[in-house]
Amino acid sequence: MLAKKGKVKGKGKSGKRRGRKPWAEGSKLEFLLSFEEEYLQTADPGGIYTRMTVQFLEKYGYDLPFDSEPEEGVVPVIPNLADLPYDQQTAEQAKRDAIYMKLRLKIGNWMRHRFLRKQTNEDMVADLLETMSQLTIERPRRRMAMNIYWAENYASKIRKEFQQYWKTAKLTAPPDSWMTMCADYVKARYDDETEEYRCALEKRADAEYKQALDEYHNRDTLDGTAEAYANAWREADNFLHVFVDAIAKKFGMSVSLLMTGPLGSEQGKIVMRSAHSNNVGAMTSLIWPEFDKAGFKAVQDSIVRFGEAVFSPEECKRRIPKSSLDLDRMSTASPDLDNPTSGPTVLPDVNGNHYPPPDDPMNLIADDDTLQKPNDAMNFEMPIASRHLQGEFTALLANNWDWGNTLNWCATTSQQPPLWSNTAPYSPPIFVNGPGVPTMPPMPIF
Repeated sequence: MLAKKGKVKGKGKSGKRRGRKPWAEGSKLEFLLSFEEEYLQTADPGGIYTRMTVQFLEKYGYDLPFDSEPEEGVVPVIPNLADLPYDQQTAEQAKRDAIYMKLRLKIGNWMRHRFLRKQTNEDMVADLLETMSQLTIERPRRRMAMNIYWAENYASKIRKEFQQYWKTAKLTAPPDSWMTMCADYVKARYDDETEEYRCALEKRADAEYKQALDEYHNRDTLDGTAEAYANAWREADNFLHVFVDAIAKKFGMSVSLLMTGPLGSEQGKIVMRSAHSNNVGAMTSLIWPEFDKAGFKAVQDSIVRFGEAVFSPEECKRRIPKSSLDLDRMSTASPDLDNPTSGPTVLPDVNGNHYPPPDDPMNLIADDDTLQKPNDAMNFEMPIASRHLQGEFTALLANNWDWGNTLNWCATTSQQPPLWSNTAPYSPPIFVNGPGVPTMPPMPIF
């Protein structure tokens, strides 16, 4: 007796596969499969997702549906945003951003399902942090050549001319037309420039935008280098407080996240960084470091000792970015023999800003309430995120210590809430959330 012919698993009576049509077929499937070997060997899948998304959009453009194949021989045309009317540029950029985020998510899901199947908890947390970072960082915008021209020429060449022009024009023009007339005047001056000059500005704008976009796409790439870790710390203020706050809300608990290890901005020293969030409706608005300074300091001392046992001196040295090593060599160069009484060397950071070196006394806030020293140029009514060496986190609080009385930035440290350091001197403060009326108390990162 012949056995019944069974159905092919996953297919209906018509013989076609059930479910939605796969979006990755044909040349798109070949494109995705070409990353298999690299994907299975990498420790940073997020970086590959980003690169795949960028290359996918370059190959297929923004207008082709994800589940469609391009016509043979048709190359997608991606118009330059600068060529679009000004009022369309923002909408087009937002559209491209949305397509980029959706495509990156689809590629990540496809790669995990195809090659990993079962995602580990570590992968999910890494993806969560990466997604939070992606969502909270603004995509760079391309500067118009006209913007560059205005920024570099208005103050030095055009301002006085326009002021003379405005003296006559304001006799008949409404007072609120100043900005419009100024823009028109600068535009006219720009149009008077040579074609060669304007083309050079356009090329410069394209180059600046490409560099900014490359940095934007590669910001989540953790390749284990000192520069990558430094970049991760620069990104941390975009998601770390959100992460801790989300845990506090999820479980209705007060949450403290403690991290210890070598920091490049501290020349590889083992330090502790922490983020805190209180429970909504708590009896006190104080976070742990405010509530029990002595207890928190004891924990800090302990966890730093643990970090010193975990990380070898070689690893600590490896965490120092090359730019920091170059600056350190500059700071230890021979002294100025012509000016032996000169003060501490002020070196440029990676962004070209000149800040005091870490051992400058103005960077130190001691744990001694009797020390009399004004705060470093922080005479603002509202606290703001500070300038911090090498762009990485510093350890001090820069907001209302008791959530009620604004700090007097010109007061001495005896009038300010004393904070402590452990193995590394502190730099000027940084605070993640500004003042306001949030659903939870503002959460600092120490």
